[in-house]
Amino acid sequence: MKTTIPPRKVPKQERSRLKFDKMLSIAKDMLVEGGLDTFTTETLAKRAGTSIGSVYQYFPNKLSILSELIIEWRQDIESSLSAILDELSNYPIDTKERRNTLIGEMIDRFYTQTVTTPEQLKLHAELFRATAQSPELEILEQQHNEFIAQFVVHLMKQLGSDLDDKALIDLAGYMYEAQNSVEAACKYDFSAYKRRMEWHKKASFSLLSKECFND
Repeated sequence: MKTTIPPRKVPKQERSRLKFDKMLSIAKDMLVEGGLDTFTTETLAKRAGTSIGSVYQYFPNKLSILSELIIEWRQDIESSLSAILDELSNYPIDTKERRNTLIGEMIDRFYTQTVTTPEQLKLHAELFRATAQSPELEILEQQHNEFIAQFVVHLMKQLGSDLDDKALIDLAGYMYEAQNSVEAACKYDFSAYKRRMEWHKKASFSLLSKECFND
């Protein structure tokens, strides 16, 4: 994933890396606690117990920090999805029942890993909101959308889907937008998020298992 606003300085030594990671960790806490609107580099410096110049040594502005957090979040998801594709090649798909079992297992595994805590839910909602407010950050979201679309195409083709690439890309976009909507709507209510995601998982299973194949 490429960004137009990278860190000013990428730490190489362990001490610098620890300082860099500490700033990102505090930035996450700030977004969870106060949201995007109260997040500033000045407050980050105070929370980190360092000077604003030290923050600027690594990050030229607030967008650079948000960009780093979004990349970390999206790369975790993309790594998980890539692992699913790699593992799929080791499983024989010789019956409809076997195929549906694999689809169900993959859906459950992916959506269970995506958000595991109330804090993570709030963080994701704030980072997603940040992408909608910045053209620079929106580029990262577009790149992730493209990855998700290609993942669904490769996955369903491996499973023998009869749909063409365009239809699968549309399906991927719909499922991704639905997930983001649930996260945004439930960012302050983790219990509601879990309930709605169960419905989303059922809907995703129905779409992938019934609408993508002619058998």
